[in-house]
Amino acid sequence: MRNDHSCARCGSDQIIPDVHIKDRSQGLLDDESLTAEVYEHPGAMLFKGTQQARRIAEICGRCGYAELYAENPEELWAAYQRSRRDGAT
Repeated sequence: MRNDHSCARCGSDQIIPDVHIKDRSQGLLDDESLTAEVYEHPGAMLFKGTQQARRIAEICGRCGYAELYAENPEELWAAYQRSRRDGAT
């Protein structure tokens, strides 16, 4: 997340941090947060080595601009690097 806590679009300091973005497409569970996934072994049929990150947002309370962030970007980057090392793209 950015450190200055001002809106990148309008410059406002009315930033709402740590907004949880829900995925209601499945509709089965209440705790279905939007996630990003990186596969360490994308070509595998099973055991792809999936690393997931829950997505959170910062939203401007003035203009509504929203920025999405992954909660654990270091883990996603490490999984991506491992996938590249194994020859997958």
